[in-house]
Amino acid sequence: MKRNLLRYGVVFFAFLIVPPLFMYIGMNRFTPKEFLEEEWPKTKITAELVTIGYFKKEKNLDVVIDKMTFSTDFFIHEIYINGHIAGNEQQKISATVNSGEKYTVEDTSKIKLKPKSS
Repeated sequence: MKRNLLRYGVVFFAFLIVPPLFMYIGMNRFTPKEFLEEEWPKTKITAELVTIGYFKKEKNLDVVIDKMTFSTDFFIHEIYINGHIAGNEQQKISATVNSGEKYTVEDTSKIKLKPKSS
């Protein structure tokens, strides 16, 4: 009886405790460093400045960033940005910033953006 109880205890520990513990350790270990709590404010500012600069240089647009989130998948260094053109909240913009590749910006806006008239 004691042997069966010990066997069930080992099986319980091996199959119900170890996998969640392994997942918890893995999630913390493999999260990109720029998304950790202490690094996120710097990453957020850098991504915002790079995105504003991209739209100013490539599209000749002044943009306002409304929302910024990062990917919850492991090993993905993408930051998702939503905003609008300055002075026109109806014309929305979106972009993906890859922080793993020196903050490269990809315009993912679904509409054709019209540059402001100079």
